[in-house]
Amino acid sequence: MKIFTLKENPAFYEDLRKLMNLSLKNDFIDKNLFKEITLNDPNFDESLVFIGVKNNKPIAYVFGVRRSKEPEKMLVPHKDTIWIKSFGTIERKNLVLLEELLNIFESTVKESKYKYIRVSDFASWFITAGVDVKYTAYNTLLTFRKFNIENKVIDYELDLSEFYIPKHINDIYKKLSKEKIKISNIEENKEVLKWIEINFGPFWSIEAKNALKKEDGGVLIAHKNEEILGFSVYGGLHSSRIGPLGVDPKMRGKGIGTMLLFETIKKIRMNGQRIAVIPWVGREVASFYVQLPGIKKIRYFNIYSKKLF
Repeated sequence: MKIFTLKENPAFYEDLRKLMNLSLKNDFIDKNLFKEITLNDPNFDESLVFIGVKNNKPIAYVFGVRRSKEPEKMLVPHKDTIWIKSFGTIERKNLVLLEELLNIFESTVKESKYKYIRVSDFASWFITAGVDVKYTAYNTLLTFRKFNIENKVIDYELDLSEFYIPKHINDIYKKLSKEKIKISNIEENKEVLKWIEINFGPFWSIEAKNALKKEDGGVLIAHKNEEILGFSVYGGLHSSRIGPLGVDPKMRGKGIGTMLLFETIKKIRMNGQRIAVIPWVGREVASFYVQLPGIKKIRYFNIYSKKLF
């Protein structure tokens, strides 16, 4: 097997997307999502993407990334960490070759004096937040290489042909309307983005900013007069994705988050999206999404980390 970085051989750029789709049987990476996690990620570094080639055919890859540009506030906190955004191989028999790629990646990381590797929770530009638990061989390989499970998260997948707004949700709408709480779709708005960053951090603010630039994306806010109470993002990294969503802590428990959630899904449905994905859901808020009609799949992921020295 010959090993190249994408920087050494940029001709493998499109082959990488095809390889990823064949290596990750539960994931579907179209050209739009691929562009978001590569060229549209300001941190993308071709020298950290390793591709194993056999008989001039890419068969395995390790897609690395470091926090080099965005968000600026996280450059110092993340200066010792590097991520594996994704990795895989097209056939089980090539796992030995995949491990060879991981060895090379780790050696490169150590030489650059990084202390930690994480898989694959690269916020704001991610495929999935972790490794699907059904990818048994990949999870086993990471465990064998002394990676530890740092966290567990889930994705919800919804069939929007079954989406509707139940009566009790309409009752929430009416109650909030009486309190003068409204939902609005915003345009580019620095004040809203600043509010999101102050209350929920720079990653969610970046995802909102990116969604505002997309034809099928946007940001909804819950507000009472000029006071912002919550927000929701749709179509940021991909037209099928919902979130992040957040409500001012002092306003929780009123149904504002529920109204934002249903209105966001309605936006995606009106855009003609059949399948909607709510990614990177922590176990502590997982029950919030159970209220949704049309949930067809719940995927479980492990987020890994490893201390190098």
